[in-house]
Amino acid sequence: MTKTEAIEKLKSYDPMSMMPALQMAIKALEEPHWIPCSERLPNTNGIYIVTRSISDGFEYQNITDACYFDGSNTWHDDTRINHERKYLADVLAWMPLPEPARLENV
Repeated sequence: MTKTEAIEKLKSYDPMSMMPALQMAIKALEEPHWIPCSERLPNTNGIYIVTRSISDGFEYQNITDACYFDGSNTWHDDTRINHERKYLADVLAWMPLPEPARLENV
């Protein structure tokens, strides 16, 4: 069963009769979460939020960044598709970009 199927199945129950723990589980499944690169890479090319492990020469630090994934197991160091510098080794985890804000009165 896929994550989406599980969410839909859980949503089909009467919310008034659900236990609070079950409601929390549904919310946790729906929220975006970090996906380790060791687990899997994105299915499509595009821009993703990533956690990178970078070194200043003395110690490593994890940072959050936006990177371009080319669909061929390679991360590019910014969101420009034709940039030359690549770094698959220091991307630890990724997640999709959130939906853009929907501002009504702009």
